[in-house]
Amino acid sequence: PLTFVPYSEDNEEVTGGEWILEPEKLEQAISPKTRAILLNSPHNPTGKVFNVSEMQHIADSVIAAGPQCVVISDEVYKYIVHSSPPQDELLGVGNSCPGHVH
Repeated sequence: PLTFVPYSEDNEEVTGGEWILEPEKLEQAISPKTRAILLNSPHNPTGKVFNVSEMQHIADSVIAAGPQCVVISDEVYKYIVHSSPPQDELLGVGNSCPGHVH
């Protein structure tokens, strides 16, 4: 459940224009009947790259769904990210699993 935050020109600064994960909508969509989550990051066609906080929400939701729920991760665009994540996303955070970087 991604939501687009439109561009805004407040105080002569352009903000928005990004896709965000709404954790509440994700939690509502996942239940014990959920068997799989398809994860695509960078996301095609939006270009959305999930940040650490969003990835944690996804992981928490999958764990809450139960052991029958798996993540199918499509990382075909993993190496085609044209910018580095913001510095605050890199501080104090290890890899989600060995040999795997988001």
